[in-house]
Amino acid sequence: MRFVLTLLLFSIYTVNCLSQNEIKKEQSKVRLVKWSTENCDTTYAPYRLQSRLTRLESKNDITFVTVNFSDNCCAEFNPMIEFKDNKLNILPYKKYLGNYCTCNCCFAINFEIKGIANKEFVVYFKNEKIKMTDNHYKTIEPTYQFHNGVKINHLNKYGFKEGIWMEFYENGAQKSLTKYPESSLYYESDYEWSKSFYESGRVSHYSRKDTTETWFGDGELESQIISYSSSDTTLRKGMIKHENRNLKERFLERFYPTVFRSEFDSTKERKGSKLDYKYKEEYYLNGQRKYLQTNDTIFTWFESGQVQHKRYNTGSIEYNEKGELIKKSFYWKEPGVKGWWDLNHALYIDYFINGNIEQIHFVRDEPSKNGKSLAPSVHYYWKWDNESKLIESPTNWKEEYPWRKINEIKVSTNKQ
Repeated sequence: MRFVLTLLLFSIYTVNCLSQNEIKKEQSKVRLVKWSTENCDTTYAPYRLQSRLTRLESKNDITFVTVNFSDNCCAEFNPMIEFKDNKLNILPYKKYLGNYCTCNCCFAINFEIKGIANKEFVVYFKNEKIKMTDNHYKTIEPTYQFHNGVKINHLNKYGFKEGIWMEFYENGAQKSLTKYPESSLYYESDYEWSKSFYESGRVSHYSRKDTTETWFGDGELESQIISYSSSDTTLRKGMIKHENRNLKERFLERFYPTVFRSEFDSTKERKGSKLDYKYKEEYYLNGQRKYLQTNDTIFTWFESGQVQHKRYNTGSIEYNEKGELIKKSFYWKEPGVKGWWDLNHALYIDYFINGNIEQIHFVRDEPSKNGKSLAPSVHYYWKWDNESKLIESPTNWKEEYPWRKINEIKVSTNKQ
């Protein structure tokens, strides 16, 4: 009897060992034979995308798997697989070695895997279980309401607003009415238009594609901003009033493509965009002008009417409320190293109340060995006491003083 029991246990052990060996042998046959990645897909919102299977099928001895997922825009893929205990774990890379960009993107990797005999395996991606699904984002139970027979406040399965949305005051009066696209499957859409109401029923706010308007409670227009396009230029015009109905601000700005050129090298240019103002005005509550900007000039005033600041393309000047000079600045450019852009220079001067110079702050771009300007710009300071005696200067300054070309600046450079 003892012999029979021993023989039975030995047989079970032997079968078990053979079974384990077969499993290990089977697992060792599974290998990745081919893979390919698809370019960044901008159809989806990368920060909402869920990792999912979009293809899983077998033909002969090859299993075809496609995984859709979100990753860093600059990711460099080098995928590998692990197959164990009927689990297929897919890694897009063993360790991330790519550059890091300030964005994510939606990718897909197609795999061809050989040797998976049991077709009832489970797929993992980055050690997390994934499944075949048509839903690119996580889903919720859709919700909606009805108001006077109209379907409102609809959240679709991805949590995006669709159709008409309404809000109400506690007394039942309508507070807001907003129209969203009827279908929103890939991105959280902005509204097509929106209205808000006072409890009295008067419109307080109306916003649509090209116009935003607000009204005071009595129906008088409070603000209006209109956007429109002409050729390749976008214009934006607006006005805003104070509570006392005096004008607070009005402006006309334009945004357009342009070509930026070097002042010293006619071959050096680059395309870009520019924002400037045909005019921009701001006013204090009492009606006194506060701010004026045109294409090349900016003025600001104190509420008393005293000029506070004037700024031009080549410099600026600033006063205190008594009209006393407190600051000046000068701006200019100098040629950069050949093949690179102009170097920006700025000189800022602070004054004592008696008119003497208190500080000169010089800021400039400086070329490095490879020609590029250093970033950020380099700063230098000189300081005087109120009797015009130099008390501080940059260490080992051996160049010509940067203000020598400006005739109106007369200061001592002898340190006390």
